[in-house]
Amino acid sequence: MRVLLLLLVLALAPLATVAAEEDPWQFLNGFALVPDSPALIEDHYVAALFVSPDKRELAVVIFNATCNSGNCEIQHRAAYSVFDRQGSNVRRYIDPSDKELLRLISSHLSS
Repeated sequence: MRVLLLLLVLALAPLATVAAEEDPWQFLNGFALVPDSPALIEDHYVAALFVSPDKRELAVVIFNATCNSGNCEIQHRAAYSVFDRQGSNVRRYIDPSDKELLRLISSHLSS
């Protein structure tokens, strides 16, 4: 269930425009990991919460990972969704090169 909720957040949240030359991950500068928040959400994906006290925003970041025996090694950042203090989604990004995540999102939306 939590997988579906996270994928829906990413798929249905409005997209912020990112200029081609802009690094979309730069938006998360100043965000800090919420301790004990990382959780395996799918065979190859881990989600974690990040907070920015300055901006008063919360981000859900999804990482592609290789997991075995309860341990995960992060491969790369795959997506994020940022929420303001009112709970509104203010920005999201899905790495277009992460075809597996895009397939997961599509399959959950079509089911």
